[in-house]
Amino acid sequence: MAVKTNDEIWADFNPDGSVHEPAKQDIRRKLNAVEALATAAGVGAAHYPTKAAMDADLSQPDGTIGVIYSDPVDANNYPSAWFWNDAGNVWVLGVDRIGNMENRVAQSTGGVDGLYRSTGTARPIAWLDKSSYEVIYPVALTLPDTRFTATPDATGLTIAATGLMPGIQPIGIKIKHNLLPGDSITFRAKFTAGTLTTGSGFWIGTDPATTGPISNDARETVYRNGGLLYALANGISADGSREALAPNFNNLPGPALIVGTVVDYMVDVLSDRKQQIRIIQDGLQISVDTVADVTPNGSIIIGANLAANQTVFISEVTRRPTPSTVLYVHSGVGSSGDGTRGAPLKSLTDIPKAMVDLGLVGKPIRVKCLTDNVYPYFQFKESLSPRWDVDGLPGGNTAFLGFNSGEVPVFTLVPGTGGLVFTTPTMLGPQLRSASNQPFILNLAWNPRPWYTMTNKALKSVPTANGGVDMVGRTDGAFANVSGQLIIRLPDGLPSPNPNDYPLPIDPLNPTGPKYAILVSRVTNVLAVTEGSPEVNFNNITLRWASGALFAGGAGFGKFTNCKFEWSGYNAPGVELQNGQYEFVGCEWNFTDGDCLGRAPRIDMPYQIGSTMVTRLTDCKLSRTGMQEAPLGSGFFLGGDGFSVHLFDDGTKRRHVVYMTNVHIHDTWKCGYVGSADYLMASGLLIERCGTEQFSLFADTNPSAAGRTMRNIVNGFRFDPQGVGLTGVRSIATDGMALCETVLDNGWIGTPQPLGYEIEVTATALDGQTRDPSKNIIRYTNVTTERDAGSVARNGDGLAKGMLTFSGNPANGDTCTIGPTVYTFNTVLGGANSIKIGGSALKTRNNLIAAIMADQLQIGENYGAGTVVHPTVIALAAGNNMRLYAKASGTGGNAIVATEVSTALSFGAGTLAGGAAPQGTFTPVTAHKLL
Repeated sequence: MAVKTNDEIWADFNPDGSVHEPAKQDIRRKLNAVEALATAAGVGAAHYPTKAAMDADLSQPDGTIGVIYSDPVDANNYPSAWFWNDAGNVWVLGVDRIGNMENRVAQSTGGVDGLYRSTGTARPIAWLDKSSYEVIYPVALTLPDTRFTATPDATGLTIAATGLMPGIQPIGIKIKHNLLPGDSITFRAKFTAGTLTTGSGFWIGTDPATTGPISNDARETVYRNGGLLYALANGISADGSREALAPNFNNLPGPALIVGTVVDYMVDVLSDRKQQIRIIQDGLQISVDTVADVTPNGSIIIGANLAANQTVFISEVTRRPTPSTVLYVHSGVGSSGDGTRGAPLKSLTDIPKAMVDLGLVGKPIRVKCLTDNVYPYFQFKESLSPRWDVDGLPGGNTAFLGFNSGEVPVFTLVPGTGGLVFTTPTMLGPQLRSASNQPFILNLAWNPRPWYTMTNKALKSVPTANGGVDMVGRTDGAFANVSGQLIIRLPDGLPSPNPNDYPLPIDPLNPTGPKYAILVSRVTNVLAVTEGSPEVNFNNITLRWASGALFAGGAGFGKFTNCKFEWSGYNAPGVELQNGQYEFVGCEWNFTDGDCLGRAPRIDMPYQIGSTMVTRLTDCKLSRTGMQEAPLGSGFFLGGDGFSVHLFDDGTKRRHVVYMTNVHIHDTWKCGYVGSADYLMASGLLIERCGTEQFSLFADTNPSAAGRTMRNIVNGFRFDPQGVGLTGVRSIATDGMALCETVLDNGWIGTPQPLGYEIEVTATALDGQTRDPSKNIIRYTNVTTERDAGSVARNGDGLAKGMLTFSGNPANGDTCTIGPTVYTFNTVLGGANSIKIGGSALKTRNNLIAAIMADQLQIGENYGAGTVVHPTVIALAAGNNMRLYAKASGTGGNAIVATEVSTALSFGAGTLAGGAAPQGTFTPVTAHKLL
């Protein structure tokens, strides 16, 4: 659609009188149009509102660049670049939407010489490449084609004045680059014909008119008649406005120019843009670092003063520009260049060497990616640069991938494994990172929770004591790394156990090819801050496929804008903040095996900015975390949270502050948000379908909690377990805290699991500390629940509890009694309260839990039809055993009977125990449904 006007985008009201909210899509289109017009102005490109308007313009010279800023078809608009083709009488879309414009862009730093954007390497003019310069003459010179000819060949440019040249005229070339501090310009020239006069000479200057003939505002410094002269645009008249800074400026001790004299004219631009000039004539240095005054900002002009029938030959023009702090990366090139636009680096790993070569160590660095996929593994170090900015292609299309398609592992069978376990025969790759080899099985969909799906699977990392022989029984699949060798056991159910049968890439056009593929991540982290506290900023980047976290924050700080994080390693978070401070704007997490975003501070690294760690999220989405059983067969599961904040006791009680605005968290195995932040400020939170708590405040569980204050303020929220999550909000204090306070305002809490609850306060007991329920507070105003009746706000962990220990599998007819209900274990499933004896004690334990909790998916299969949910307890797995909790808090739960008749089972005591007084305080401020 067309670009809207400012008044349309930022209108106060809609036509129906409702409040108008600007649409991001309209704002992006407007800014793209502004950027297109600015770019067109900078490069002299033609610009059009629509493709139709462009097609109607047939007057442009061949090769003209065109940009469109407001076409209904977005693909036609900037940054697409179009080119006028005279032969076809048509506008042609450039192959490289961005790169084709770079050849014409005049940079404010770094610049363009010919087709190359330089960062420090000397670049000569390519004389046969007419795009690298233009021949110039005074704007007032009439009929220039009759006054002189300019003929390039591979060795230089010959300029010959005809007999019709009026007087002495400056003729030369213009390079679309300014003279910037740090630049060095050298040109070599000689007169090859004609009779020279005192006005004959060579000059360097600048012209505010960046293209076209020499404007009247150009200024030159001319070497002629044995001296230097500040000249106006005509190369002859003295420019008295500039100061001669050396006594011998106008009278150098050099001989007069004659035909055949070779002159090297060298200029170094100083920090104040004054020019240090050296003149070498036939190998003899004439000027000794003479300093000349500044010339105007504009394009560089170089040439000679020519009279009729004189000829000059310019054999070399070389510019060594100020090293730009912008480095380009393009994974599609055959080998790394010097980091310029025309000779980019192949990989991020080539950046440190390029920085050393270009003298950029210690300077702020910007990395621009020119391709969709880049194999990174990059460590940000403050000793290399105090600030890093990394830009992907617009729209977040540049993916940093933690695997290298050029390193395809080949597997051999491990003897004695029945054809199930395979290994790489040698170290997988020579790099130090080869110890990190996380296999992913692509297209092997699985469900960490029944209501959401992961499209690929990260295999579980396990130890092996005998080269993989002990991995045979891992039917769900696993891998091990031994001295860089990868050992892999694929899960049962695949067509073949041999990983060599699943090569990359999967061919979607080959229906007979393999459905699955094995991708091996070759890096622990795709990106990581590993030294010091540098600033690191990322724009439009996607991180994928790591053996650990995709990004490790170290002690750095910075900002992620429009970035994505997908497919971290086994039980690893997408982003691990560690000790840094980071802001995330418009970012998405999806398919991380551990937490989407986590903070686990490390005592072995410094902290960013004193003792406070800050995290900010704005307009972000976090979803789909994995689950692993650890150890295999234990019944104990590890799963990921959406955003998890952990602190630890290093004796300093460092503070952590979290700000969240308009954040959506959904479909995680554990909590949506679980935090130990000292201070949380959140608004506009939507958290839904998370397996345990949607929103959990979790204080320290170590002695550092003593005297600590923890405050959480949430305004405007929707916490919706949607019947599958256990809890809406849970606040867990620790004995001895000064205060654990949560304030909820203006929110809605959906229905939890049948045995779940909307809000809970609870506490953790620590040895030798005193519990004070008045210090554990949830205050809420304007909070409603989906359930009008039956909603639960409870004081928890004053609950009575008990443990049923399984030393083996119960025998047929064994029983356990819990409260009023007697459960009977049977080899052949009976009716109500019958528990099917499984093939292992663990399976039987799970069947009993399913019956107590009335898991409707297992009724009639693992426990008898007619069984109802237990009225007074809930049951959870605890290692190989089962833990019971009273549903109601307080001492009444201590009377719930818990006995067994079985040699394989033991409750220990005859009742539950540990029921105690409430653990916290609810403070409703206004009337609402919840209480």
